[in-house]
Amino acid sequence: MTAANNLILIALLLIVVIVAFRRRKSQRAKVAARQQARQDAEQLLSAVLASTDMAYDVGAIPLNLTAGERVLLVLPLTDLFEVTTATVRRSSWGGPAFRVTKGFWYRLGSSQSVTERSQNIRHVDQGTLAVTNERLSFIGAIRTISAKWVKIIGVNLLADAVGVHFDGQKNPIYFQPSSKVSLTYTVGDKQHLLPGDANVLKAAIDVASRGGVHPVALQVARP
Repeated sequence: MTAANNLILIALLLIVVIVAFRRRKSQRAKVAARQQARQDAEQLLSAVLASTDMAYDVGAIPLNLTAGERVLLVLPLTDLFEVTTATVRRSSWGGPAFRVTKGFWYRLGSSQSVTERSQNIRHVDQGTLAVTNERLSFIGAIRTISAKWVKIIGVNLLADAVGVHFDGQKNPIYFQPSSKVSLTYTVGDKQHLLPGDANVLKAAIDVASRGGVHPVALQVARP
């Protein structure tokens, strides 16, 4: 290998290292930005939960609210997905087969049956998802879900959806908000626009299930 070839190889390796470094840096920046956006949403939604005079528009509320129940956000056009399990049984013979007549075979040996199970994510419905200080509710065309926070035992944030684990259910239910939905909250003379995405949905669930975050969040309500 000549010196020129060595220089070319070194240059290519440097390019690969630089590209990998920039890609990792970009991914870290995206993760940090998403975390910061969720923290900002938690602060604002905590102020909404605590304030009685804050103006905010969460859209049409498809719920009959109880006394003292506060709505944090309403997400229409939310898709509901569930985990389904498919079972397939396959049989195989361990011996030879002999043709007796046309269309009929005689097999020797024993048969073995194998059961295969696979899990799939299936789209179930589309409807309106509402988060209040008391419950999580989904109202769709064919499915209705309403659960108090004590019945929700886990929440997972995905790239564009939120998986909710309900007490007594084996598999989580996934809610995928629409990118077309946004929410407007007015604090004093300043408006705050939140995207109706999975990140904000996770923040609303965390705030509602905990009853807010630390007290400094209340400063947002009265600047």
